[in-house]
Amino acid sequence: TPEFYPGPYKNKHWDILHIARAVTHRELHLFLDVIRKLYDRGHKYRVLLIAAIVPNGEGNPKDLLGMYDSMFSFEEKQRFNLIEINYNYPFPWDYKTLAHYYRQAKVFLNAQTNGLPCRISVQAVASGLPFVTYPWRIPLVPEHLQKSPAHYIGRNQIELADKVVEAVESYTPETG
Repeated sequence: TPEFYPGPYKNKHWDILHIARAVTHRELHLFLDVIRKLYDRGHKYRVLLIAAIVPNGEGNPKDLLGMYDSMFSFEEKQRFNLIEINYNYPFPWDYKTLAHYYRQAKVFLNAQTNGLPCRISVQAVASGLPFVTYPWRIPLVPEHLQKSPAHYIGRNQIELADKVVEAVESYTPETG
């Protein structure tokens, strides 16, 4: 949709972004695990996770905020922002609002292990973000964008962390 387009490359606020519903197949715990690995290595990246929470406690993980609180220190949470959205499930925000967050990030990390078609990765590509995933193709994304410097592929969480470092460190305001 027209809301997703590459924005200005100056003054990006977050290094790493992920947006998803808190459901089993989105495997948000794996995203948290990769960020934990990055922080354990001494990387002080700014991170944003936006998660639409399933009503009535039926999502997975059931307590995303509790998991986040137990995995990250107060100081780390100053750099790792979690926004839980508890209304208008499953799509609480319009595309114009979502696109704002994509344009404020340098890299999109999707740590889910399955290659289910997902609009969030396509939205990241449309917004001009390099993206890091397991080795699966993203439907609707042209072949030339299925490799670095647009698509970084890791085969496990350690490799995903390595690829995030590569993608973030390769970022320049001129090239995105």
